[in-house]
Amino acid sequence: MTGGKDVMVLMGGVSCEREVSLVSGKAVSAALAKAGYKVTDFDLGRDIAALSAELGWQAHTTRAALSRLRKAGYAIEKLAPGKHGGPRYRLSSPPAWLAQ
Repeated sequence: MTGGKDVMVLMGGVSCEREVSLVSGKAVSAALAKAGYKVTDFDLGRDIAALSAELGWQAHTTRAALSRLRKAGYAIEKLAPGKHGGPRYRLSSPPAWLAQ
């Protein structure tokens, strides 16, 4: 058991590697859940409305989460509007501290 830690697994995106990312992300998510973590899957490359609906969050909470990821050093790319009409977002690179 991990002491009740909540984690979010980022996966998906809009690149040609989307399906690979979804499969590996689900595997990581399952392993973390089995180890006792409370896991939330987060499929990137979606607009705010789709992300909010998937997570059960209000739009301002989803925007705050994206802002926090930016502050943590993740590069977040704003993409062309999605099917809900709003811009889509994806993590385009991890923070430098993660590569160490």
